[in-house]
Amino acid sequence: MGGFVEYKLSGFIDEIAPDFAAQVSAAGRLGLKWAELRGADGRFIGDWPEERQREMRKRLDERGIGVACLASPAGKTPAGADFEPAWERFARYCECAHIMGARLVRVFSFYIPEGRKADEYEGLAIERLGRMADYAEKEGLLIAHENEKGIYGDTASRCLRLAEALRGRAFTLVFDFANFVQCGEDTREAWRLLGRYTAHFHMKDALRATGGCVPCGEGDGNVAEILREAYGAGYGGFLSLEPHLVNFAMRRQLERADAGEGEEGDGEAAFAAAAAALRALLAGL
Repeated sequence: MGGFVEYKLSGFIDEIAPDFAAQVSAAGRLGLKWAELRGADGRFIGDWPEERQREMRKRLDERGIGVACLASPAGKTPAGADFEPAWERFARYCECAHIMGARLVRVFSFYIPEGRKADEYEGLAIERLGRMADYAEKEGLLIAHENEKGIYGDTASRCLRLAEALRGRAFTLVFDFANFVQCGEDTREAWRLLGRYTAHFHMKDALRATGGCVPCGEGDGNVAEILREAYGAGYGGFLSLEPHLVNFAMRRQLERADAGEGEEGDGEAAFAAAAAALRALLAGL
């Protein structure tokens, strides 16, 4: 592609530091103009009171940082659990997205109970995500489903079923390279199936042998090949860094206990290394 791609780089700045002020300051030093908001000061951003959310938005505005996506945990609940409490939280997250100026709201397709098959919950996942998509449409928002291990839509084939069932509604896909690798998926085949439904990338790579996350281009996610195809086809969405190279404060609250990859370390240094690796990879496309 001639070695030049115009891209919009975002990132999960809560992997830099738990304190929101430190997150924003570091994001500025790292040259980020966009952020994907998840955790701040010990809580998911969408669970802070509106006044606090507006303070956060003001701090971002002062640093010239926009919000690419509200990385909500909506859908990170057991498929068999009562949906109404989760629904009420989702509605609050949509309000938070408005406050933060984000159009995208990340969602998941519900954890499958141990010992049960994911296909048993296809109808439930489609019905609940459809309800969220319809609400998002009324709010002028778009829900973006992330493939994550253990939920209904953790494989490319099931993500495809969701995308086809919800085609034409306020629903799109997040493509997470590392998560597909960790589920034993071939990311090239996943992209072949899902590329036309994908509007957002989470930029982390992983090693198939260990499942551990590594900087983009150093794992088995075929990151460069897929991005080359995506930009060649006119991709215009965000690339959102989610390095997972070190542990971070919100991880215990927002991920299941078995998602223990990563080591203790300097969050800003790890994030800077991940950003440098991605920028180098993009320069070579």
